Amino acid sequence: MRRSSLLRAALLTAALGVCAAAQAEGAAGRLIDRMHRTGTTGEAAPDASAVADTTPPTLTQFTAGTTWSMNRGAVPLSVLVKGSDDLSGLSHILIQAVGPSGQGLAAYASFDYPVKTVSRRVSMSTPFFAGRLLEPGPWTVVKARLVDWAGNPRKVEGAALAALGNASFTVVNPGTFDNVAPTLTSAQLLTSSVSLSATAKGTTQAPFIGLKLGVADSGASATAGIASVHAAFCLADESRCVDMLQSAPLGGSAPSATITIGQQVSGVLGHAPGEYLLYELNLVDHAGNIRSLLSTAFGGTTDFGALMGNTKITLTP
Repeated sequence: MRRSSLLRAALLTAALGVCAAAQAEGAAGRLIDRMHRTGTTGEAAPDASAVADTTPPTLTQFTAGTTWSMNRGAVPLSVLVKGSDDLSGLSHILIQAVGPSGQGLAAYASFDYPVKTVSRRVSMSTPFFAGRLLEPGPWTVVKARLVDWAGNPRKVEGAALAALGNASFTVVNPGTFDNVAPTLTSAQLLTSSVSLSATAKGTTQAPFIGLKLGVADSGASATAGIASVHAAFCLADESRCVDMLQSAPLGGSAPSATITIGQQVSGVLGHAPGEYLLYELNLVDHAGNIRSLLSTAFGGTTDFGALMGNTKITLTP
């Protein structure tokens, strides 16, 4: 099991940064859940003689503050979290907040070593100049998600979260903001079949699968520009998936970008043969707004086949 898989989960969650709360659950939450379910989070193999941990962590206190001012530009944003886990220890924490018209914030903290108790401030993911592109007005923390190293998740939301402390705050932003997510303009599959025992051309390394995406960002009263994209290809039963994450090649407020994303695949790296279908795409701008597109083949509303034709990558032994 690869440590790099957990790193990619953390990078994705950070890249999703500011996002609509429901979409964040659908993107970062789905990815982390899949990694725990399929054994790609990087944890050590379980000891059959050990006591199984089936109890999720506990959240004991939560405080978001009252006013977050953007008057000084991009400023550190954080929430106070206190929690515990009695056996395997805390693995990571995800906090989600939503603004007046759906823009959101995500705070993420991961622990490389099991932690039984935590009392710390968790920083909101505000990449680039996202801090000064937040929509002004009332915001609410809608969800806190704690996961231990055994993969047990604890989700606290609504009234239960508010009862643990202050879950509402006001963003003061006298400048412009961007609360509009990027859109997908084109998609092309670069590899339709790859052998897991092959090597990349000219190397002894594992071969790649790839996808080319066209993405545009129109913005609102400001345009943040394309930041990153994420794609997942999964078996039909979702028992195994291959995730790809790539930052945009252009910084600043570029309104469009063509981005090629890929991932090395190999039996040695833990990948399995099968037919992997395009499961979802997540498009993120520098304000952290995310457009999460889930395939109709997995219960979503996006017909990727109508846009790009072939959406299947076959991994052979």
